[in-house]
Amino acid sequence: MTDSEVDRDRDPLGPAGAGAVGQIYGASLAKGGQEVSVYVRPRWVPLALEGYPVRRHGAAAGLWRPAGVFTRVEELAARRWDRVWICTASPALREPWLPELLAAVPGASIVLLTPGLHDRELLLEFVPAARLNLGMITLMGWSSPLPGEQGPKETLWWPPPLSPALFEGPEAEALAAELAAGGVPAKATADVAWTAGLGSAGLIPAIAALELAGWRFDTLRAEGLPRLCAAAVEAMNVVGAVRGKSPGLAPSLLRPWIVGLITRLAPLVAPVNMEVYLCAHFSKVRPQTLAGLSTWIEDGEARGLPTTALRELLRGLSAAP
Repeated sequence: MTDSEVDRDRDPLGPAGAGAVGQIYGASLAKGGQEVSVYVRPRWVPLALEGYPVRRHGAAAGLWRPAGVFTRVEELAARRWDRVWICTASPALREPWLPELLAAVPGASIVLLTPGLHDRELLLEFVPAARLNLGMITLMGWSSPLPGEQGPKETLWWPPPLSPALFEGPEAEALAAELAAGGVPAKATADVAWTAGLGSAGLIPAIAALELAGWRFDTLRAEGLPRLCAAAVEAMNVVGAVRGKSPGLAPSLLRPWIVGLITRLAPLVAPVNMEVYLCAHFSKVRPQTLAGLSTWIEDGEARGLPTTALRELLRGLSAAP
């Protein structure tokens, strides 16, 4: 759909950020029939204008050219936007660009994909709940080739089995349908903030422990599983306290032998070397890992909850080069 086919001052979609997730979601939405523009830093404009080579792992090559490429809020304010997808790391939400962007798109629905425990509350300072949708990213996305690999430069993605992208909010059904139309499994559900909070509480300590193990699963199994599990349990209990819910059976599943088994089985399912992928991806978003640990520690200590293992992980990462 082009501007001439709709109100000339209105665009259906406008995601902010065009890293791997922004490219994957943008290309999928466009494939499903949506008109998608990007809002990026100036240095990324040439790449956006050239087009993003994006494809699902195992599928034919594809190239997505955004309908528009924007770098200044004044450009955004000159149009009316239906929807803005925020595809950034969580710490970036604390930078000045966010309130400027949101002020430039009055009336647009916002789709928040970041995993921070308090990210939703931060957005509600700028937009009403009636305009805010939450999403949980479940697919793997990466810039190919990964270190040690050969092949063309492209963005690849792969959805783990039985793990659709999740959406909550006033437009959750539409968001899920639009992504699914472009090939990304997705569904609307209730309380994504809770599900994502528990998921992050399990994942981020695991990533921190894996980094301290040199991104090696065998080293993690030999040295880091007890610390990982203890930190994840602490994080889940903090999430429960903040949300006013019980984490249920989730902490009881965080046993070293179970996590160790997962580290053996996951590489058998994934289409890439998991150690290389996790190192490449989470090294880029390391500030998000540090912020997650710091948030759980602060919230836990404020509520008198144990945070010893979380603090140990944070000290280790802070001391690492």
